[in-house]
Amino acid sequence: MKILLTQPYVPAYRVPLFQALRRELRQCDAELIVAAGSPAGDQARRSDRAEQDWVLAMRERVLRIGSGREIRLRALPRGIRLADIDAVVTELDPTNLLAWSIRVRHPRTPLVLWGHGKSFVRRNQPLVDVARNALVHAATMTMTYTPAGREHLLRSARLAGQRVVAVGNSTDTLTLRRASESLTDEDRRTAVALVGEGPRALFVGGLDPSKRISDLLAAAGVAHADDPSFKLVVVGRGALQSLVEDAATSGAVVHVPEARGRKLAAIAELCDSVWMPGRVGLVAVDALALGLPVMTTHHAFHAPELDLLRREEVNFLKSDPTSFAREARDSARQGHPVRSLADLPTVEKVATTMATTILASIDRANR
Repeated sequence: MKILLTQPYVPAYRVPLFQALRRELRQCDAELIVAAGSPAGDQARRSDRAEQDWVLAMRERVLRIGSGREIRLRALPRGIRLADIDAVVTELDPTNLLAWSIRVRHPRTPLVLWGHGKSFVRRNQPLVDVARNALVHAATMTMTYTPAGREHLLRSARLAGQRVVAVGNSTDTLTLRRASESLTDEDRRTAVALVGEGPRALFVGGLDPSKRISDLLAAAGVAHADDPSFKLVVVGRGALQSLVEDAATSGAVVHVPEARGRKLAAIAELCDSVWMPGRVGLVAVDALALGLPVMTTHHAFHAPELDLLRREEVNFLKSDPTSFAREARDSARQGHPVRSLADLPTVEKVATTMATTILASIDRANR
């Protein structure tokens, strides 16, 4: 069997999941073909696109509308024919024209949607809900990241429960935790040379407006003024990177454009918490793997991955930078329990559930 999975683009953090899914499907005599386009907007500025020889480039056409807005039309890579594909997995997005096209032109091909299931990270728009529900009804099955997304779809689209599966979401937490537990003296010396010693907090993510970067940097400035030995380590790139670079000149911030695996684990060992006053997404599982509590606010547009954290693993603080900085420092000093390796969300667990769901969609379509 051949399974086609399409994505707008493949960021580096998704590579371990797709590799795990390829292994799972291969054990069932199925081949996973990954096809992706190019990142746009804030995603492009994160500079995290993965270059993998098994990711096929989709053909793209950009239509510019209005003042700076654009629509990207994606077509399958040359040489890929839907007639040869046993199932298609694509993003759950009402503007995913490829999904609509597949359903209209190839109605018998099993179509599996994958995504949030709800507009968690932006204001809800009734017309978007209507279009999403129509797309979900047209699909064979739908996979959501969390139970919250699944429950929303079941209520909103009035679907039978077996047609929507919460498959989970994760970064490569096993690799990150194992790196944390096997750091060498050289790893530690390198991290200290990079970010210094003293009280440290960590931010990991895209440097774009959804993360409330201005408030993050202002909080770092308050903490540094209260204690000149404190620094916030900011790991990431993005549209607001210049703000972070400017803040680094004040001494309150250390900017590390990229850190993964052992490098990130060694930096995290020097930190007492993750600061995320804006949107919390997959950084939640990174924090679990690193054994750090998350300091955030009652932000309106958190991603559903925040629900993966237990009460003692996340602190909801006041949103103004001064209060956030001081409450974050106090909360970090109190400590928190660290999850066992077996209790972490993992890409392996997600891949197993995804593979089972995809194969079930083929069985359903063939009945």
